[in-house]
Amino acid sequence: MKSKLSGLIFLGILVLLTAAWAIPKLFISTNVDIFGGEQKIFAFYALKASRQLIGGSLEPLIVTALKVTDVKESASESMQQCGQEPYVVSKPYEATVQSYTVFGVPYRTILVTCTTAGKISR
Repeated sequence: MKSKLSGLIFLGILVLLTAAWAIPKLFISTNVDIFGGEQKIFAFYALKASRQLIGGSLEPLIVTALKVTDVKESASESMQQCGQEPYVVSKPYEATVQSYTVFGVPYRTILVTCTTAGKISR
């Protein structure tokens, strides 16, 4: 009887941990489809830059989803080209990316601009 209870508890914990990582991936979209034209291209770049920014730490184990919440032209920057291949745009943009942890809890906001790969704020 005791081993069955231990097995059920272990199974319950396993299901809970799986749900913790799966729920954000299933229900939080990247949101790039709401943008059009160059803003959409820069939104893809912002996701890539955000992944690279958090990639050198243990955060990829914590961050389960990224969502682009805003893309706008940046008046403070002046440059001919912005982004990295294949996500190059002709105007300077900045994007806000929200990261989420297990169960979809908001974690950090990342600001991606043409001149910086990202700036994290809490």
